[in-house]
Amino acid sequence: MVQEIAQKIIATAKEKKAQDIYFIPKEKSYELHMRIGDERCLVDSYEFDVLAAVISHFKFVAGMNVGEKRRSQLGSCDYQHGEKVSSLRLSTVGDYRGHESLVIRLLHDEEQDLHFWFQDMNELGEQYRQRGLYLFAGPVGSGKTTLMHELAKSLFMGQQVMSIEDPVEIKQEDMLQLQLNEAIGLTYENLIKLSLRHRPDLLIIGEIRDSETARAVVRASLTGATVFSALQIQQIKEKDKVRKPCL
Repeated sequence: MVQEIAQKIIATAKEKKAQDIYFIPKEKSYELHMRIGDERCLVDSYEFDVLAAVISHFKFVAGMNVGEKRRSQLGSCDYQHGEKVSSLRLSTVGDYRGHESLVIRLLHDEEQDLHFWFQDMNELGEQYRQRGLYLFAGPVGSGKTTLMHELAKSLFMGQQVMSIEDPVEIKQEDMLQLQLNEAIGLTYENLIKLSLRHRPDLLIIGEIRDSETARAVVRASLTGATVFSALQIQQIKEKDKVRKPCL
C-alpha cells in the first residue's frame, strides 16, 4: 500500500509537470502540495501515519537514515514507478514537534520547451563565441540548468563537454558528467582540478553556493575553457549585490 501511494504521487507529479512535491506535517495529518510553474498547489490530505510511512519509503530508497527524523538530510535516487523511472532529489527536516517534512525535486530529463526573448538558439549562440565564464542567474526553477544543457547540445556538439553537478539533474549521453560526493573527497574543488586535465571545450559547473566554489569556477575559466555556471538570485537586479561577495 505504501509503495503504491508513493508511485501514484510521483506519477501524478510527472503528469502535472510539477517541479517539486511537498509533504507538510500538520498536528494529526499531512498535506501534499506540488509546485507547478510559479504556484504551490494543495493536491491532497492524508492521515498522518500514512504519509509518514511514505516519507520513510522514499528515504529508504534514497539511502537516507530512516530512523533520523529531526536532523536535516539530503538524498537522491532513480525511482521506478510502473514502467518509468524518475530521478528525484530529496530533502527532509523535522519541525519543533519532531514531525518530519519532505521536499522532492523532480529532475525532468526529457527535453523541455524553452521560451525566451530571443527567436532561437542560433541567435543566442552568437553570444558564446568567446571563451570565458558565463553565469546563468535566476530564481529556483527558472530553467538555468535546462538552458545550460540545451546550449551545450546545440553549440558544442562533437566537442569535449564535461559537467560537475550536485546531483546530476539532466542526464546527457554526449558529455562526461561528474557528481559530488564529499564523503570520498569528490568536492567541487577537486573535481574541477580533475576535469581540467581532460581539457574540456565546455565545463558546466552546477550552482555556485559559496565563495570557495566561486573561486574555483573563476580559476577554471582562466585556463582557456568555456565555463557555464549558475547563480541563484530572486531577481536580475540582485546580481550586483551578490557578485562581489562570491568572487
